[in-house]
Amino acid sequence: RQALAQMAATLEGNPSQSLSVVGITGTNGKTTTSWILESILRAAGRRVGVIGTTGHRLLDESLPASFTTPPAPQWQRLLRQMKDSRCEFAVTEGSSIALDSKRVSETRFEVGVFTNLSRDHLDYHGTMAAYAASKALLFGEHLAESGHAVVPELSPELDEVLASRKDLRIWRYGLVGGDVFPSELKLSAQGSQGFIRTPSGTFTLELPLLGEHNVLNALAAATAALSVGISVDAIARGLQQVPVIPGRMEPVDGDSALTVLVDY
Repeated sequence: RQALAQMAATLEGNPSQSLSVVGITGTNGKTTTSWILESILRAAGRRVGVIGTTGHRLLDESLPASFTTPPAPQWQRLLRQMKDSRCEFAVTEGSSIALDSKRVSETRFEVGVFTNLSRDHLDYHGTMAAYAASKALLFGEHLAESGHAVVPELSPELDEVLASRKDLRIWRYGLVGGDVFPSELKLSAQGSQGFIRTPSGTFTLELPLLGEHNVLNALAAATAALSVGISVDAIARGLQQVPVIPGRMEPVDGDSALTVLVDY
């Protein structure tokens, strides 16, 4: 599998060397965080490609997806297509199985984002410790030298690997503290409102997604955007413009007085 990844990267011209690749891993929230980050980068006028569960996107073109993180030949080909289309950023989801099976080896990640860890995929990994170790590979093996690690305020699963990577710039986000956190947060059936405080300034949060968990996803995406130099104004616009995400607290239109949501 390692040899396959090396051959695939070489055949495609090592495209990750010419892109700012963002890898998002964690049990929950990868897809939503990738959609939010894409919205922010687009609001900043950047050219973006996406590799993820609900489909891959090349600028405005949608591509079918059979895997959250495709096998190495398809993965490297998608990155090459993004490079050829003059994308500046590739926003990607990294599943634990893909990281463990070396699908993303030979890829240079500028930013690694960790959402959370809960019980899942034990049919493949066997133990929670092995599952956590596979997630940590993004930060230990694949994140570029002097890259950016975007992690929750408390992330004990990554403490060891982050301590071993003295070169990384670590950004922390959370509901109550860290580098990026909200204040005066209000949750409603229309979304979330409040303020987000960052090292680059405070901005108004208007997020059309429901639930506290989506606030965390938005904080992860906003922190990743800050790490690559996106302004707080563009981040605020991008959060406000996030589209409905398929199957993620997706509202169903209708005349009923009931609120109906589809959630994967």
